[in-house]
Amino acid sequence: MNKNMLSILNRIVAEQGEGILADAKRLFPYFSDYAKNEQKEERAAFGRCIEMGAYQELKKTRTLDERQQVKAALATQMNAKTGIARPRCVDALDLLEAVIFKTQPQYSPQPQSPPQQAYQPQPQYPPQQAYQSQPQYQPQQAYPPQPQYPPQQQSPPQQANPSKKIKRKTLIIIAAAVAAVIVVVVIITNSNNGTTAKTKAPVQNTQSSAPATAPAPTAPAQSSSGTTTPVAPTAPVEIRPRSQILFDNVILFYSEEFNKAANELQESVLRKERAKAIAALNMGLYVEDWVGTLDNFGTNTEGKAYIKIRLSRYLNVNTMNNAFSDMLHDTLIEMDSDIYQVLLNLKKGQRVRFSGSLFKADDDFYYETSMTIYGAMTDSDFLMRFTDIKPF
Repeated sequence: MNKNMLSILNRIVAEQGEGILADAKRLFPYFSDYAKNEQKEERAAFGRCIEMGAYQELKKTRTLDERQQVKAALATQMNAKTGIARPRCVDALDLLEAVIFKTQPQYSPQPQSPPQQAYQPQPQYPPQQAYQSQPQYQPQQAYPPQPQYPPQQQSPPQQANPSKKIKRKTLIIIAAAVAAVIVVVVIITNSNNGTTAKTKAPVQNTQSSAPATAPAPTAPAQSSSGTTTPVAPTAPVEIRPRSQILFDNVILFYSEEFNKAANELQESVLRKERAKAIAALNMGLYVEDWVGTLDNFGTNTEGKAYIKIRLSRYLNVNTMNNAFSDMLHDTLIEMDSDIYQVLLNLKKGQRVRFSGSLFKADDDFYYETSMTIYGAMTDSDFLMRFTDIKPF
């Protein structure tokens, strides 16, 4: 029996009540969220155990011998129907028994069950408030030292150079005038010779040489002051579609506001306001050619692929990661699909461009898969059915 899974189940029962063990649809999303994609096979076996009504059958028993008989019969039935190895079926039933009757078979006597109740005091979960001390992330306030940028006020030394600029402009004008005089002289000389063809050639040559002198001042003009003027960097090319930029800005703003909230009432109000702001974007459900980083992907027990793409520090889009949770939305990627073939050649951390459909929901306007309001507001995971993915 897996101790980690036992502690997770005890935590879920402490938060949601024991009745959740009779409802596989309610239990599995919590189970998957707390387990963080670990112990996939154990969770699958436990899910089958719940679906077969093992909780109700065990609750009917009154003695230890009667429980052992019921467990043996359920393990045989579960093995026959699902093909799951009998030892794993027995482990799943032992785990369920330990949660219901607060026992720990094959590990230690009942007195050790109290540590599970010590696990409930995870109201120490407010290290999230310690996370608010991310005022370290306010390098924006450190930005004000940019009053040092008034080296522009050091430009006054250029008031010492106006005379040089005037002299340079004067020289340029004189040079242009001399060039013009030379052109006129050449034209007159050639016209006196009566060769109009020859007159055109020099004019063209001198005219082409004149511009060569004109641009010359432009290069020195930049260094005439004796100081090199910094060249403004070219702005980075934005690769994200406008809809993604607007969506990301809304999520970023409300994530930072949420971290400043003083109580749960303010947090709930911020979540409602964010949903209204997202609705005001009028994006629709289908998004196209968004850009992100492949944060995580793998397969479930059936071989279907799940993926998670990170768009920014606070924002992700993803599929469900198990068939049970995905029954209503059908977001897992089939093995015979084109997207699955693309995923075969990708790796974590790779940039991708993708398209897909979001799902409508009440709390966040689009369906968000986090189990807590803190996760929904500070590391949002929006559910998506992907229609296209390709390396960027």
